[in-house]
Formats: sequence, C-alpha cells, structure tokens
Amino acid sequence: MLKIPKALITQVVLWFVFFDHSSFVETRVNLPYVNTGLKSYMICKPNSAAKVGFHLPRKMGGFWVPPLRFLECYYLAYEGTKLRALSLTIKKESVLKKFELSGKTVELEELVCLKKGCLALRIKGAQGLKLVFVVDDTPVWFSKRSADKLKLSLEKGFPTFKEEKHEGLIVFQTKPRLPWKVRQNRVEFSLSKQSVVYVCASPFGKKTVEKELRGLSFEKELKLKRKFFDRRYLKLEPKELGNLVEWLKTNLLWCVHRQEGIGDGVVAGFPDYPWYFGVDTAFSIPGLLFAGFFEEALRSFELLYRFASKNAWRVPHEIVTNGRIYNYGDLEETPLLVCSLWDIYTFTGDERFLKEHLEGATKMMFEHFSKDSLVPEGAGVMEDEQRFSGTKIDVACFGALAYRALSKIHSLFGDSATSKECEKRSEQIQNLVNSHFWDAQKEFYADTLKEGERITNWFWVSVLPLFTKIAPKDIANKVAKTALRKMWSHGLKVEKRKKTVMPVATSLFSIGCFNYSLNELGWMGVLVNLDSFSSFSPACFPEISNSKRGCFLQLWSAATTLQALCHGLLGLEIDQTQKKIALRPWLPQPFERVKFGNMRIGRDLIQLTLTKSGVIFRSKRGIYSIRESF
Repeated sequence: MLKIPKALITQVVLWFVFFDHSSFVETRVNLPYVNTGLKSYMICKPNSAAKVGFHLPRKMGGFWVPPLRFLECYYLAYEGTKLRALSLTIKKESVLKKFELSGKTVELEELVCLKKGCLALRIKGAQGLKLVFVVDDTPVWFSKRSADKLKLSLEKGFPTFKEEKHEGLIVFQTKPRLPWKVRQNRVEFSLSKQSVVYVCASPFGKKTVEKELRGLSFEKELKLKRKFFDRRYLKLEPKELGNLVEWLKTNLLWCVHRQEGIGDGVVAGFPDYPWYFGVDTAFSIPGLLFAGFFEEALRSFELLYRFASKNAWRVPHEIVTNGRIYNYGDLEETPLLVCSLWDIYTFTGDERFLKEHLEGATKMMFEHFSKDSLVPEGAGVMEDEQRFSGTKIDVACFGALAYRALSKIHSLFGDSATSKECEKRSEQIQNLVNSHFWDAQKEFYADTLKEGERITNWFWVSVLPLFTKIAPKDIANKVAKTALRKMWSHGLKVEKRKKTVMPVATSLFSIGCFNYSLNELGWMGVLVNLDSFSSFSPACFPEISNSKRGCFLQLWSAATTLQALCHGLLGLEIDQTQKKIALRPWLPQPFERVKFGNMRIGRDLIQLTLTKSGVIFRSKRGIYSIRESF
C-alpha cells in the first residue's frame, strides 16, 4: 500500500488552520492578487502595479473592463512618498489593505462591482493622504483595435478621460467631493478622513457609464457581491477541509465572466488567460457541477456550443474578449464538450436542456470529429509540443468517452440505432487504445501513433485511459506504478524530462486512480494540489504548482481538484431516470468522519456523511434514494 509522506499531510493540515472559509490574511506583500466582478477585474500588487503577462508583456495587470485596460494601478502617498501596505486580507468579495502612518492605521477596501465596470475604493483614516491613479488605455491581446489616446474632460466636475478615436471612457467620482488634479496620465485626489472613490469605465461609450454610476453605493455593491458568493451548496466538514473547499469554489466564481456581445462563461485564468477556452471550460464543468453552480455550468456550455454551431461544429480553443477566435479548436475539445453535456444532465436532470443540444452534439462527433476517420490525426492538448504529429491518445480517449456519452443520451430518447452506432464507435476506439497505444515493455501507454509506430514522449496524457475507464484493471495498475516511478515529483509532471507540474494533470491522474480503487495514490494527488493553494497569489490555486511562470489563478486547477476530491471520497454516480444515487465511499486518513452537506443534485439537496462504519444519507426533498454500491 502507498504511504503518503507525513510532511505532505502536515503541510496541508497547516493550511487548514491558517485561514477560514471567507478571508485569507496575506503578509507577502510582493505577490500579485486578483479581484473580480462579472464585467471587470483588477490585478495588482499591494504596493505597486502588477507588471505581469506574456500575451501583452507586463501589461496583463491593472483594472480591466474587457476588452480594454483603463488603469495600470493606484497607490496611496504622503508628502510625495508612496505608502507601503503591511498586509492585505483577501475576501471572496473584496480586498482589504492595511497601512500605517505615524502610528495610526489606514484601511483601504477595494471592491470590484459585481455587474458593473466599476472599481470602488473605501479609505478610512486617510486624512492628509493622496490617492493616485495611473490611467491607461490598452486593448486586449489579439485586437484589431489599436491603442488610443485619452483626452481629459469634465463630467459634473469630476475628471473624465475619453478615447479620441473610439468610444472608451473612464469617469472618476468621489463621496464626499474631493479636491483633485491631473498630471499627464495620473489623477490625484486629496483624501478626507473617510472617503469613497469610484472609477467607472466602459469600452462602449458614455451611456453605459452613466447608467452604472446612477445610484452607485459602496454598501449596496458590497451586499450584492456577498450574495453572489454566499452559495449554500456543497458544505464540507470537518471545517478544516471545508475551508479549502470553500476557496476552491471561490476560485471558480472568480473566473465567471460576462462579456458584452459574447455571453456568460468561465475564463481560464489570471493574469494571462482572462478569456474563454474550449478545453479549460470542458475540464471545469464537472467541478462547477459538484460545487452546485449549475447556472454557470450551463451558460459556459452554451457559450461554446453557440460558437461551435457557427464553426462547422468544431469547438473553438480560444475566444478572446474582443470576440476574435485565436485558435479554432484542437481535436480533443469537441468530444470534451459532448462529454460535458452528459455531465450536466447527470447532475441537473434537465432533459429539456439535453434534448435541445443533442442534435448539435451528435453533429460535433459525426460531422466534425469523425468526418474523415474514426479518430482523426492532428493537434491534441496545447501543452503537447509534438501535438501536430500523428494520432494522439488524448484525442482517442476523449473520443471514446464522447461516443459513450452520446450512446446513453440517444438511448434515453429512444433512438436505439444511433445509440448502438455510438456504442460501437466507442468500443472500437477503446480497442485501438488498448491494442495500439499500450506498450507492454514500458508498462505505459504511448501518447502518439504515427504510421503504425508507438511514440512515447512520457507526456501526462498517457494516463488518460485511467481517467476515461478505458484501461483494463491490470494495465491500469501498471500505468499508475510507472507514472509514480517515472513522472511523479510532488505531482504528475507534464513531461518526464521537464520539472513542470500542473494540477490539472495531477487531478485527472488522481481521478483515474480512484476509478481503479488506487485510493491512496489518488488522494496523494489531491493533497499535493491542495498544497499549491496560495503559492503565487493569495487564496488562489495556480496553473503550475512548482513555478510562477503560469497563471497564478487557474480555473481548471481549482475545478479538477474539487472534482477529484469529491470523486475520490464519494465515488458518486447518479441515475436520473431512476432517481438513484450510487456510492463507492472511501475515508482517507486522518479523518474519522467527512460530511458533504447541501450537495445539489437535480432539484434536491443531498447530505452524505462518511464514517468508518458506513454512510449516512439524507435527501432534503425526498427525490433521490441511495444504492449501496455500483
């Protein structure tokens, strides 16, 4: 039996006690943080601009109302010298910074409004201080729209900057009315003892800003945002584990974005991927569903579905917030979205939604994915450097999984002929994986087939036959042991010859291990992902767990970690036709008892309590009942 290192358990237990479910105090004031609403977001450091990013080098930080950046940063100053924050408290809805001046505490609470392109700052104890904003006009990456010049004007006595060529606009207002002056691109306010400063911006003109400024109140906006985050679904005990789950859920909600002209969905991460991705969304939908965020899951699916319907049923890889598609879609993304449709039905029981999207999902597989061959050759996941060469195992595995899902959906609606054809195709692909990709000598799956030859680059996707339940049990055991021996370094490495560890790969490997009752190994993967919490930004789960080169907040890292945790402990399967829930429970050390409260399934709320003697099941509305095992 695998033994989890005691040091790892100790570290994760320490994380459990350092914070609660709603706030995280950070004294590493050199780290960037993120503060998001549905329409806008702020990326900053407590004491300076966050000059981060490679899409727009050093310009992905700042205050954004996509597709434009309007502020580089802001700061407090006293007699011309910047004040340094001593700490910041990350809350779900806002960020609180604390400063000290002459023995007195100055507090600045930063709020990005939920449904508006507005940044609100409430400053207490700041009389005699200056609040300085650095104004900027930068279009999002991959824009046809060029950077514009900003021209100063006045709106009701407050400074306003308008783009000369386009409609971009940024307006400042204060309560009480504060003295101000402008120097080049800096706006400086002289603060009173308690001040509130609003910054409202829009890429789309004056009317939008005027509407959002009307009746703007810090307290009202704060309450609205708290309500958004105060979701009562999926509450875990003991509280130490429950607190981390709350932050996993919060990371998901921080990634929800509403873009005018595009729609609602989840973006991939901050600072470098604050737009929509096919594979990231599809990987994250199960985590959204476990969290009870059904509406966000459905809208994210519909956004990609709508774009695919205009793209010959090919799911796009990357939709920038200016509406442009940078990559029209890699091969694994289309079947992954089809799998998401079945996942959505499994949790929600929404037959109407399933039926509305069935025709399109079928076209995705028959008319796009398998148009020329059952498993097409070409690009798999973006991180594969050899992805354009040969047939990829991730493409095959997700193709098999998608046909398996389609078979179930067509059977549900009485189309036995299409159901049987889908099942046949799924079995053919599974046979291909186990006969052609399996390398008995290496005791590992090859990641590529090229001209009949197996190519093993020791890339993380070779564990996907476990995630998709394609591997026979004896082979799954061998793959897990080989991965642990050759590719494990405090998480599953992206590639054997590199040190990079991505939580998404570790999560999918963990889920695969749980599928084959390799529970200790699966749980170790969950623990190392939890251990990455706050590595490079407070309260965030990163894209890469052992390097700050990636996004410091990554959607799929949080979503797949939550999925792996819930799947590993519950082994949950839901039969919506019979309204039955099946479990394969497992209780890891050191827990004596784990309670899953308010799990949202269909129109019901389920409570499951795992103990050493069994499972206690409760259904709030009595819609679902439990089967012992499957």
